[in-house]
Amino acid sequence: QKSRNNGYKILGELGTIFMILMLSFEDLWSRIGRKVNDFNLGELSYTVEFWTVLLVTLAAIALLYRRYAKHGFENISLLSVIFLLFIPIFWIGSLIGGGPVLMNLLTLIVGVLIIRAGSQQNHLGQLNLGLLTVAALITCRFFDTDLSFVIRGIIFVVLGASFFAANYWMIKKRKTHEQ
Repeated sequence: QKSRNNGYKILGELGTIFMILMLSFEDLWSRIGRKVNDFNLGELSYTVEFWTVLLVTLAAIALLYRRYAKHGFENISLLSVIFLLFIPIFWIGSLIGGGPVLMNLLTLIVGVLIIRAGSQQNHLGQLNLGLLTVAALITCRFFDTDLSFVIRGIIFVVLGASFFAANYWMIKKRKTHEQ
């Protein structure tokens, strides 16, 4: 199906991007770290949340393996395997620290890879999703840093110009392939 006809795929992709963007904030990780330190890992295995997360993760791994067995790696999107990276990042970030840095890096990599895939597939919607992911990450970092308004304005102009340039390049590429 086309992406616009697959609501589950759209909600899953947007939810995944929203989740990794929210976990790129330092304040959220400090709250998670305090909660993890209050738990005893032995007691954690008796909670309903632990078993729910474990069962959903195992079901997702089974579905991912099933899809891989049928279609191989070429039809598996990056956002459908992000949960495999998220689990170790979550544990490392909550127990040791450095979670926001890892999530910022993951979000940037995801955005760049979505842009690349959109460019290779000549898919304007996917290209814009990747650009929007990177732009949202940069916007989120504006709230964490003390940049002057001039620098913020320059960065937003550069972001807008990059959106325009990428879309113009993609449309121009489509027109040359049609001729």
